[in-house]
Amino acid sequence: MLVIIGCFNLIYGIATIANPHVFIANPYYELGTLGTWGGITLIIGVQQLLAEAGVMAGNQLAHWLRMAVLEVSAID
Repeated sequence: MLVIIGCFNLIYGIATIANPHVFIANPYYELGTLGTWGGITLIIGVQQLLAEAGVMAGNQLAHWLRMAVLEVSAID
């Protein structure tokens, strides 16, 4: 499940960075642009895929990293 969420976050992040006007007409916020949030979403997606790769490899620390990344993703 985390792999699917990570892939979608990668796609949304790249799409938002490439053309933020696809999502809303005025992509400017108080703390940056929609492209900034796309970059954050892209980074979270990469972290999700790396955490899941660690879980598949059997790394115990990756289980905790997975939970932390999921929490950050829920806030995003």
